[in-house]
Amino acid sequence: MENTELRRLRKRQYRYMNLMMALVGIVGILMGNYVSSKTGYLMLEIFIAIALCFEAYGFFTGRYIATSDTKKLMAYEKERLGEREFRREKRMSLVAQAFVMIIIGFQYVMTPPDTPFIPMDFAWVILVLLLVMAIMMNFSMRSRAKRIDSDQPVQGKAVRKNTFKIALLTGAVFFITSLVLVFVMIAMI
Repeated sequence: MENTELRRLRKRQYRYMNLMMALVGIVGILMGNYVSSKTGYLMLEIFIAIALCFEAYGFFTGRYIATSDTKKLMAYEKERLGEREFRREKRMSLVAQAFVMIIIGFQYVMTPPDTPFIPMDFAWVILVLLLVMAIMMNFSMRSRAKRIDSDQPVQGKAVRKNTFKIALLTGAVFFITSLVLVFVMIAMI
């Protein structure tokens, strides 16, 4: 694949992911005060279940539901990583989405039904968390793309190991940010 075409596809990938993050944040904040916690978590669970179904369909059939540009990028990555490593990455994506569904399910069960999903007094918390998530997501995507797009032969195990390290780093940063925000919110009350 040509470098100009690859750059165009990567830019489109970044734009799409950032647009999705912004959309989730805007919808969450707009609905946050008008929707109960139970309804909000149920809606999140449904959206993630739909995404998981699309991902599982693509994984098991080999026909991913995506735009033509995304399919080109997936074919390129599959060629660079190899069939086995590509399927392993997709399998880990399925596991991660299932894990997120379980966590949101626990949140749904534990939350009281009469509280707002996102109280407007603390909407800024969601904005900070989304900003941290967007930064970490872009860092993760850039690091992965850099390893795959390098001129050297791609080692699937190295890409997977690097992706795992970045996922741990992202989780740690997000956890620390969440703790700091909780303490700030408690101090404000």
